This record gives sequence, C-alpha cells and structure tokens, in this order.
Amino acid sequence: PGPAPAIPATAISEARRRYGCVIDDGSPFSADAHRLDRRSTLVLMSCGAGAYNYLVKPLIWRDGRLTPATFDFAYPFGETPEPGQPQILVNVEWSRDGRLSSWGKGRGLGDCGDAQQFGWDGTRFRLLHAAQMTECRGAIDTLTVWRTRVVPMTPR
Repeated sequence: PGPAPAIPATAISEARRRYGCVIDDGSPFSADAHRLDRRSTLVLMSCGAGAYNYLVKPLIWRDGRLTPATFDFAYPFGETPEPGQPQILVNVEWSRDGRLSSWGKGRGLGDCGDAQQFGWDGTRFRLLHAAQMTECRGAIDTLTVWRTRVVPMTPR
C-alpha cells in the first residue's frame, strides 16, 4: 500500500486528550503510522508502560480524522474500554505482511499472559490467532485457543 502519510501533530494531540493517553509516568510517547490501504492508516498511539508491558491504543487515520480501530474480537487488557474508546493492546508489533500482534505478559518472565494476532479486512481488524497461558508456571509456551486460515481475496 505504500508509505504511511504524515499524521498532523494537532490530530495526535487531540487524540491523546480525547482517548486518555496523557503520559505522565515518564515513558516515551510514540504514534507509529502504518498504511493499511489507499484510504486507511493504522496509528499505534502509546499510552503508558509498566515494568514489562507497554500499552498502545490503535487508531485509524481516514479522511483527516483519527478514530478508534475496530476489532471483531479483543481480549480486554485490564478494564473493558468505554463505548467510543479504543481497545488497549500490549507490547504491539506490526509486521511487513500486515499482521498486528499483541502480547500481554502476566509477569516479566513472559511465562504467562495472552497473545493475539489480527489482520485488516478493509474495515476492521479480524482475530487470526490467539494463545494464552493463564498460570505462571515457568514454561514459555502458550496454548493456542483460536486459529484461522487466511485466504486472500482474488479481484473479480
């Protein structure tokens, strides 16, 4: 889809205020942008950090506005967001093949927590894979609880 457009600083500042991403814990602020398609750009807005988890609110830049990214399914990290507020993703990664990953660690060792991987379908993010380990037992493997097979659409 090409490089992401520059998101105006005023739009980022307004989104930080509107969606409660005022960082006062000393952690760095970032708003990384990734082009999804011709009209949509994913903006991963950092919203704080703990000892081993950093929080991101995913937004979509479209038609000159930042709005919460929508998901067909999400594991709430902490509290479920209020209506109109973005999901909170944890330790986010964006891959070259268009996958958005989140990994919320239950503790620093990383032997428990929840992991999800999402793909963009043109309107929202779809859950592609989910894994979890609810007990912190020293094993670094998680259990897959959801898996899909992605079938690219062919143009008609």
